[in-house]
Amino acid sequence: MDHWITRVIVGPTLSAAGSAAIVFGFAAPAYAIIDPVSGYLDQAERGVRASIQEAGSQGKGVVMETGQATLAAIALFRQQYSAALDESVTQLSGARHQLFQDIQASASTLSGAANKATGDIQRSADTLAATVQSLPLTKDIPRITKISPIYSVQSGAPTEFSIQGLALDNHQPILTFAEKQARPSTQSFNELRFMVPEHAAAITAPVFVQTNLQLYERKTKWLFFDDFIARDFPIQLIVYPETIGVGRITPIVQAMTVEKTPRRTPDKRCESQHGEGTRTEPLSATATPGWEIDVNTISFNTAYSNNGSITTNSSATTGFTGVLTCTGFGRIEKWGVVVDRGQQGVISGYYSYTETRQVASTVRGTSVELPVKWGASRIDNWPADTVTVIFELTPTFAVPLDSIEGSGESLFAVMAYNPQAKTTRITIKNAEQVLRAP
Repeated sequence: MDHWITRVIVGPTLSAAGSAAIVFGFAAPAYAIIDPVSGYLDQAERGVRASIQEAGSQGKGVVMETGQATLAAIALFRQQYSAALDESVTQLSGARHQLFQDIQASASTLSGAANKATGDIQRSADTLAATVQSLPLTKDIPRITKISPIYSVQSGAPTEFSIQGLALDNHQPILTFAEKQARPSTQSFNELRFMVPEHAAAITAPVFVQTNLQLYERKTKWLFFDDFIARDFPIQLIVYPETIGVGRITPIVQAMTVEKTPRRTPDKRCESQHGEGTRTEPLSATATPGWEIDVNTISFNTAYSNNGSITTNSSATTGFTGVLTCTGFGRIEKWGVVVDRGQQGVISGYYSYTETRQVASTVRGTSVELPVKWGASRIDNWPADTVTVIFELTPTFAVPLDSIEGSGESLFAVMAYNPQAKTTRITIKNAEQVLRAP
């Protein structure tokens, strides 16, 4: 357990997760109330970073931005209420207590955010922003209420990055992104806008880039002379690959398939007289209406035979005939007297065969596979026997297979299928549409 945990008031503690690591696919842990206040803030920061990373891997923009606003509020608490960091949570009061409560509520909302409604997450962000804005701090103290968007696309056009808050125009704010620095293109008391530099490294999955926003707190020294104190606000910025996954377009076409079913005739038995004489028993089968007999499957299955035989006379897809023949043997007479009646000729058994029929059905035709990029679109023509078309996208990040059949819309795409012209038009949404989906 970390050395700063001195007293646990409520709930289980949080396992540490490295804030600088690129981590995907883990759930944010539950939060405990830890004394002193600095202990909880440290714990909350790790958990919020984990939530942002998980949301980034799942393409959930509102969760990412709410998490970022929470990190900014944590940084502000440490900067402006540093004297309270060593206090117990129960000692907090006034504005400090309200800000702490809203940080705690936002962190709790972000924990397991994948299973929560986007509206609930956005309301948590709005509540926190209102509290930050209403803090009884001077207009010279910078504070952030929203950062948007906190994602960009590799090798795409530079992303305009907006920071909203108060006292943002002090001195010369700097955004450090992947060891590159940028000055705001727009700077006012309530808003900064940066053009995020292009991230040119080849990537095949979302990655986090270490980003820091340096703002300045104004301190008046003499009449017309100001001093400025740098205030750092770390930002979790995620970069998505230009190619978001592999798409597969598959026509569903009409086809005739062969349905098969096994059949058999009733059991048949032929018995002759003892010792002599021949007897026959005819057999026949007729195809079931709508079906045909596969003549190559006709077979007689002998249950018992004693000087008996089977002859198949004719066979066709409509039916077949056969005959059982049995002959008695072994009769013995001496001086006109029968001393041994002999044995009966016997054969018994049944015919088995397979019937088939042609059934109209649909099968998957030849698929087209291609890399899929944000905002791309394409038109395809399909064979005349196409019934519908399926588009499937396997994203490079941790979301399920995206699929559309016929005309429809999914998380990543819109597809229009024209059954008369046998054409499809597929339009891939841009990153903003996908990452802000409800």
